[in-house]
Amino acid sequence: MIFFVILRIEWSVVMIKETKRGIFILVEIVSFIVFFLLCLGIFYLIGNRNIDENENNVQEESKIKSANLKYIINNSLDMNVDISLEKEESEELYDLIKSLEFGQNETKCLINPVYYLEYDENELYLDMSCGSAIYNGKEYSVTNGKEEVSKFLENIMNTMNNVYLFSFDQRSQKAQLIEIDDEGKNEIRSIWTNHNKETMTMNLAVMLQYYLYIDGDVVGINEIDDYVSYNTDSFAGHIMQLNQDMQTVLEKYIVNSDCCSCCPNLQPGEYCIDLCCPCN
Repeated sequence: MIFFVILRIEWSVVMIKETKRGIFILVEIVSFIVFFLLCLGIFYLIGNRNIDENENNVQEESKIKSANLKYIINNSLDMNVDISLEKEESEELYDLIKSLEFGQNETKCLINPVYYLEYDENELYLDMSCGSAIYNGKEYSVTNGKEEVSKFLENIMNTMNNVYLFSFDQRSQKAQLIEIDDEGKNEIRSIWTNHNKETMTMNLAVMLQYYLYIDGDVVGINEIDDYVSYNTDSFAGHIMQLNQDMQTVLEKYIVNSDCCSCCPNLQPGEYCIDLCCPCN
């Protein structure tokens, strides 16, 4: 009887030990599962973070592609041409613009913008000769980065076929680009290179209906077989005549009228002075 009691006690001790061991093993299993789930959660968070960073990088790259460059002619914001850029050029220009630093505009010169840029929903007009800018509607002085941007833009323009013709509406003061193919541009440039550019000063009103831009020179035209202005906005200033070769090539894009175009459109109280048919 005592033997069976002792055996029972020993068996109970063994069962307690086995039970503790089972509980320990169960705790270990539960701990491993919790650790595994935590690791999965951490990897999930890191993965989402990497995805967010990649999306941000894609967004940054898309901002670079959204840069837009226009070249402003004769200081007229309405008289501009789009400049197409390669992807690498666009990225380089974007970086250069972002590095520009602006300060208070203390220059006394009048801002005559030459370039217009759109990027990241910003608008920027640059006057490279004055070192000034109009950034989102406010005037600033470019304090840092101007030289790099200026050199880049000059290199871009040197590769362009910079011959442009605009029609100009005197009433609305709006200009519209007239398309000329590269063959026509090369022909105009070739004639202009050998053209006599001697001017005369005359108190003469030239009602400009067209602007011809050739590598920095601006010719204001009313009728191509009449007097034209040369590198001046003033009606009474540097006047010259186009030679027959230039008149012939421009006739492909400009049609002379039999009489002045402004007189039939006059409203009561308006007046017009024209070489063809003065009226008021």
